[in-house]
Amino acid sequence: MQATVGSDPLSLLYGMGGGVGCGRQAPRGGRPVVVGQRLLSVRTMRYHDLYMRTFRLSKSKIISGLQCSKRLWLEIHHPAYAEFSAQTEHIFANGHRVGEVARGLYPGGVLVESQGNLSEAVRQTADHLFDDSDIVLFEPAFRYLDVLVRVDVLARHAGVTRLIEVKSATSVKDYHLTDAAVQAWVVAG
Repeated sequence: MQATVGSDPLSLLYGMGGGVGCGRQAPRGGRPVVVGQRLLSVRTMRYHDLYMRTFRLSKSKIISGLQCSKRLWLEIHHPAYAEFSAQTEHIFANGHRVGEVARGLYPGGVLVESQGNLSEAVRQTADHLFDDSDIVLFEPAFRYLDVLVRVDVLARHAGVTRLIEVKSATSVKDYHLTDAAVQAWVVAG
């Protein structure tokens, strides 16, 4: 799977079909879409028109939708139903620790803190990126077409901006690439 800036996560979410155990298949009249292409099926465009403007999506919700469309529906319409096992909570805690280690690799970086207020995080990120100076941001927030992402590390040096995704894994998984593609698409937006 190859991801490029400008990839459309909606084509991934709806155009490719198939989440494990979901029973979802490519829509009739639609055809699979490769990451990096901007071709969308008619049904994908309808999905975009109906839902993208109504509900805020996040990178996590897009990944959930790839895994199972029912899961995405529940996360949007009934978020209070979410239950996390002890194992899932442990994975979250490990992810936070890995993020802290990553911040140690970039001394002088700025953590975008928002106390849960995502609009404030987007505003702070824009303020930090206003001028063209070199900067490293941890957890900057971006919003494009009502899709919200938080990037692990954004490093800008000599006019070149890098997005760095930090994972606590021993190898790169396909969903890691999708994760990075969604972030790149929103940041480029």
